[in-house]
Amino acid sequence: MICSKILLNKDLFCNVSNIEEVLERIKSGERPKLPSICQELTKLIEDCWRSSPSKLPKFVSICKRLMKLKNFFLIE
Repeated sequence: MICSKILLNKDLFCNVSNIEEVLERIKSGERPKLPSICQELTKLIEDCWRSSPSKLPKFVSICKRLMKLKNFFLIE
């Protein structure tokens, strides 16, 4: 959610007044629409949004993917 907030440059669920409603929306699968600025980052965010813990990427995998993205953007 933090990465999507950074990409969108706005508060997620900004029209919601309480945290309970935000949590309910997230539990029901509601997610913000992400921009297609960087497909690799978008895919990583979506992978981290999976509701099944067994299908979530491992932390080491997330770190490796972020390092690849960092290296790509620093080179370009």
